[in-house]
Amino acid sequence: MYVPPVPCLVEGTLDEVVVRKLLDTSALEPAAFYLESLPAFKTRLKAFNQAARHMSWFALCDLDDDDCAPGRARDFLPDPASGMCFRVAVRAVETWLLADRACIARYLRISSDLIDPDPERLPAPKSHLVSLARRSRSRSIREGLVPAEGDSRTVGPEYTLLMSEFARERWNPVRAVTRSPSLRRALVRFQTLAETGQW
Repeated sequence: MYVPPVPCLVEGTLDEVVVRKLLDTSALEPAAFYLESLPAFKTRLKAFNQAARHMSWFALCDLDDDDCAPGRARDFLPDPASGMCFRVAVRAVETWLLADRACIARYLRISSDLIDPDPERLPAPKSHLVSLARRSRSRSIREGLVPAEGDSRTVGPEYTLLMSEFARERWNPVRAVTRSPSLRRALVRFQTLAETGQW
């Protein structure tokens, strides 16, 4: 079935790479990507929901510190159009990457035993990922992902670059869904769209 390219709204560059991988895995094509940090994301989501009355749209944001994904989804978009698929990553898109446990362990050059087998229970998956990188046998991983001592930033200078590289070239969402229910739900929606033309 032919499905027109899907426009997408996400929070950042890494999110875009992850969503592109999900589209590709489902044999779908992306249209334009719109990157908005909160709270602009919430405003644009409501505007794009109007457009989703006539075509398929996809939107993704992180759960962050909210209590539950369905609650955030209802708060951000209480009345989704039939063409809008809005998903929430529990608790962040990094959780979805950590869910491909053996693969990310190889990339970070650490033992897979160090990676939590249930990444969705982590309160701060990005911080967890940086902590893992501190233990890497690779100097480039440590210097790229971990902020220098005294640096006020929470991540290293090449965090987005390296994590985007991992997501684009090595991460396998089909493997990762076994450890991330929120990823599984998103991938199922993409596959349903590819098969039926509807979310």
